[in-house]
Amino acid sequence: MPPSSPGQSPPAGENTSSSSPDGDVDILKSGLAAVILTFNEADHVVECIDSLRWADQIVVFDSYSDDATVDLARQAGAMIGQARFQNYASQRNAALDYLAGQEFGGWVLFVDADERGTVQLGAEIRQVIAAHPEAGWFVPRHNYIFGKLTTGAGWYPDYQLRLLKHGKARYERPVHEVAVVDGAIGYLKNPSFTTTTTRRNSSTPSNANIPTTTPASLRRKGCDLRHIRLSARP
Repeated sequence: MPPSSPGQSPPAGENTSSSSPDGDVDILKSGLAAVILTFNEADHVVECIDSLRWADQIVVFDSYSDDATVDLARQAGAMIGQARFQNYASQRNAALDYLAGQEFGGWVLFVDADERGTVQLGAEIRQVIAAHPEAGWFVPRHNYIFGKLTTGAGWYPDYQLRLLKHGKARYERPVHEVAVVDGAIGYLKNPSFTTTTTRRNSSTPSNANIPTTTPASLRRKGCDLRHIRLSARP
């Protein structure tokens, strides 16, 4: 079970999990699970959960936040999984392992807490997972920079490989992680969107041993740095 008070951590490498607020709802074994990676996302997590109500299951996979993230997510009806943060690839793999431990065999949509799903995206996901053989799907993303939708300079379609058939993908590389998918990969048409690209990446504790340089943080938000380098040239 997750710690009863914010900030309490398990032994290194231990994952814990819990069910919904009343404690008696098990995770579904199939369908679509939206997985939100978090660390200190109290300002964002409920709105993110609300934008994903079309998923069969919503899981908040937390890096032992020391704010109200977990309590708010539980109150909003999300399943809770937790793991000590090591690096980006291991955290996503830990979320996949958490689902495996729940005998989940459906589809996984990874979402950052500052991202929002749309009804149109949900409908398209339902269509492709029911009728197409691909094991992974890239999701286009709208980026709002200082509150303004930005589509130039490589910011759109900003494809993110986020929809995965459980059991068909694992993540590699500690930083700038990549999903290795056993099967074909497709591209969705309907975008998710992210509220901002100016804050610290979600799911990353402040003491994590992860580079925090501007290029790395931009890359974590999905920015293609090739466009930045080109635009900076005289």
